[in-house]
Amino acid sequence: MVALSSSVQAPIMMTMGDYFGTLAVVRSYGKHNQPTLLADPNTATLTHRSRYLSKALQSPPVENFEAFFTWLMDYGQQHPGAFLYPSSDDMTWLIARYREQLGKYYKLYSPGVETIYALLNKPQLHAVAHKLQIPVPSTIAPTSVEALKTLAHDLTYPVLIKPRTQIGMLRRQKGQVCETPEKLLEIYPDYQQKFYYHPLLVEFDPEVNWPMVQSFHASAGQNTYSVAGFVDESQEIFLTRASAKVLQFPIRVGVGLCFESRPMNPTVLEYLKAICKEVGYYGVFEAEFIVDGDELLLMDFNPRFYVQMAFELARQLPLDQLVLAYANNDIEYGKSIQEQNKNWDHTVVYRFCNQWRLWLILTTQAMAGRFSWVERRKWLTWAKQAGCDPVYVADDPSPRRADIRAVAQSWLKHPRSTFRTFFADL
Repeated sequence: MVALSSSVQAPIMMTMGDYFGTLAVVRSYGKHNQPTLLADPNTATLTHRSRYLSKALQSPPVENFEAFFTWLMDYGQQHPGAFLYPSSDDMTWLIARYREQLGKYYKLYSPGVETIYALLNKPQLHAVAHKLQIPVPSTIAPTSVEALKTLAHDLTYPVLIKPRTQIGMLRRQKGQVCETPEKLLEIYPDYQQKFYYHPLLVEFDPEVNWPMVQSFHASAGQNTYSVAGFVDESQEIFLTRASAKVLQFPIRVGVGLCFESRPMNPTVLEYLKAICKEVGYYGVFEAEFIVDGDELLLMDFNPRFYVQMAFELARQLPLDQLVLAYANNDIEYGKSIQEQNKNWDHTVVYRFCNQWRLWLILTTQAMAGRFSWVERRKWLTWAKQAGCDPVYVADDPSPRRADIRAVAQSWLKHPRSTFRTFFADL
């Protein structure tokens, strides 16, 4: 892989040390001898255990927008020049919201807040998709219970109640599946009261705490098509890799466990180019599509570092190096990677999973009778052929030990909730 044409010695500041995407890019930057900083209130995260982390900084939590922004500004004034890039929706919005102020002390490669919110607020993203004639799941975004009552009986069931955005959520809520209009109208008012957002976000978007209602696609659990990549500010450099989520947990509405590479769908590629051009987005992204028969429905667009960063890095797409290069005005690096990328074979199959967590989940689910032992053996065989693990790498084994220890400690501290997590499909 082509190295950056100029030596980059300024540190890279990351957040969310337990996030797999953060761990992946800290390892990658470290292997390129580029110094990394980790700002996190917790001093014992997975990334703290990595041999590639240069320095840990104890900060307020990102979720506390005011305190974390103040901390960032204070640190930047004392140590100007670090490259700052987000690993979460909160951090993405915070950088965009205060881009002008942060840009005085940090190197950034992030667009403005209107662009970011158009991608991270689902109703706005769907409005962009409709304008560009990109298929999306059938969705309504009521702003009152009365508005929902007029629409509930016209929906196709089952439906899923879900937040408009993950930005600034003070209490994380899972999606709620409703099988009938009556169940939707019964659950929605109480569910809406559980959505608490940071006051700064409510001020920015007063309608944010009204959840949307979306058609539920059972296929999303094990048949989701994703495209990750990088686009530059000129929209001329557009580099991608595709994959499919083949197993998630919980099975019905959950987080991806196992992924496989897929050939690039040319129609999806044009969809994503159109979205980035329409809203003015540039940087790293990951977009997810529900596979619904022959149709691909846009589900999410993540404008930041994301969970499966290690998968793209293993497939020779240096997303971390690309944003760093462009933040340092090295546009030739992107051109060199794009030229090299022409020889990439998108049909070769690569596999990605956290092998030890997969073993734990499959074993506990089989013991609970929610997964057959035959299926368990099939997936464990599949995992042996996976060449990419987000936590374990041979030259940096400590993060996996920390991951195992964190689960064990959770069993001891919160036995009931941990038991429900691993022995139930909630």
